[in-house]
Amino acid sequence: MSAPKLPDVSTEAAAGSLVGQVPRSAAALRAGLPILSVKIPEAALMTSLSEKTLMRAIKRGDIRVTRKLRHKLIPISELERFLSA
Repeated sequence: MSAPKLPDVSTEAAAGSLVGQVPRSAAALRAGLPILSVKIPEAALMTSLSEKTLMRAIKRGDIRVTRKLRHKLIPISELERFLSA
């Protein structure tokens, strides 16, 4: 039995939004859940910036993060704001 095909999330990325550019779990893709925030390594992949650069921007206050649970999460809207400034 072959694995189920997952939907292509690159269509939103082509529209200029960061939504859809981050790797997501197969369960989230099947459920059609939107990406609201990402961890720092995922944000680095999405923005082509290093994790160290993102951490410096967070420390300076240029990027706001939420510290829910044990990970720092960056809202997608915050990344878009940071990159458009």
